Amino acid sequence: MKSRLQLDRGWIAAGLDHDADYPSPDGPPMGRVFMNRATGQFVEVLRDRDDDDNDSATMRQTIESSPVSWLEIPFPDHGQYHKWFRAFLGSIGCEDEYFGSIGRWLKEYGSDTRFRMWSNFRSEKVVNHVITTCRSAGIDAEVV
Repeated sequence: MKSRLQLDRGWIAAGLDHDADYPSPDGPPMGRVFMNRATGQFVEVLRDRDDDDNDSATMRQTIESSPVSWLEIPFPDHGQYHKWFRAFLGSIGCEDEYFGSIGRWLKEYGSDTRFRMWSNFRSEKVVNHVITTCRSAGIDAEVV
């Protein structure tokens, strides 16, 4: 029996917890994330070849030379983050506090505790997003 592919929870949380429509202004240009189907290794390559550094260029060549070995894991889109946020607010009994802006809510209602709760909730949703993407591609994976 083939064992489940084990995926790194820390990498998923750090590497994929970005809103595809609103990349971090402090971070590098948004890339594309790929997972090696055999090892579960995640890599990110920059979207624009002109932005490639040596590591990104090397990984791009590796992926392009064997595309069947890699699965692209899409970043969740902006609408998905808002769906998750509304579910989060419902889970803490604050659904009436939703007014269309996650950032505004964090400024007006977010304490350190609420911010950590939202971060943990969101991270779990991102992990589930990755597992769902893997299963849709026929990959039996678990996060460790």
